[in-house]
Amino acid sequence: MILLKKLINLFVGLLLIQGSSMAALPEVPDDANAAKVWKLRRDESISELLGKPENEKIPGLGEMLRQLESLHYRECLERDQVVLSLRTALLAIPGHAKYFAEEIAREQKEVEPYLTNTGPRVSYDFNRTMYFKTLSYLPSPETIAVLGQFLSDDKDTPVPLESPGSDWGENPRANSYGSTVTIMDIGLRNPPVAVTRRDENPDTLLAETRAWWDEIKSGRLPFSFIGQLLEYRFKPDGTWESTPLPPSVLEQDPKPVVSPASRVAQPAAMNTAPILTTTKPRWPWILGGVTAMLVGIIWLRLRLSASK
Repeated sequence: MILLKKLINLFVGLLLIQGSSMAALPEVPDDANAAKVWKLRRDESISELLGKPENEKIPGLGEMLRQLESLHYRECLERDQVVLSLRTALLAIPGHAKYFAEEIAREQKEVEPYLTNTGPRVSYDFNRTMYFKTLSYLPSPETIAVLGQFLSDDKDTPVPLESPGSDWGENPRANSYGSTVTIMDIGLRNPPVAVTRRDENPDTLLAETRAWWDEIKSGRLPFSFIGQLLEYRFKPDGTWESTPLPPSVLEQDPKPVVSPASRVAQPAAMNTAPILTTTKPRWPWILGGVTAMLVGIIWLRLRLSASK
């Protein structure tokens, strides 16, 4: 019965996610002229979003950026130019990171009455994962400040498994862990935890990142992003100051430069075989269909068992 309940809750959550998700951007065509048209359409979308209110502009630009950076779009000049435009536009908006923090906090409060893995919480867990992913592509002191605050958010600490060995597995971790991973991925020159340590004990990584944040927020420790020529330091009032860095620091950055921050300075032109994603993602419906089928099978088995 526990498994059946979780299947139903997962199915409801997937429907909520599907109803709120943005259609996937079309793949960048192989043809050079078609790729230019693709870029023109994305530029038009960016211009349209820039004319909208903040509560539409920021999530719209952020979702476009997240898709192009995290999904399997063809690596090419046109894609990188659009990514550069999106990131530059977002970083120029005061509150670009605060918006996502407020959305996480708002949804977190809304799902307080619901149990783990029930429909609304499945939607919340999906959304906060996407928000943290988007923040990982926005290298700025505002983003670091937002992520630092999340390091103390343990409200969503998962409950113990209801039936070890036959459950869906570990529930989504608290936002403090999501923040730790995002800080790891954002492209800091001297991160508290290297990306290569991702699979280590999460509690150890969180503790080290919290210790680093104490030094950062106090202003004792400056920070900078790979590919950028500015170093930041927080002030006691929570604002920050920036200091120019010599161009020579770029020579010490990892090669090839792949951090989100580096794309602000120098988008790379690469060509690989295309992976088509020209339609709206099908995985929520596919997984939803499989879930519905499993629910039906389990329900039928329960009915047959009860009739014996």
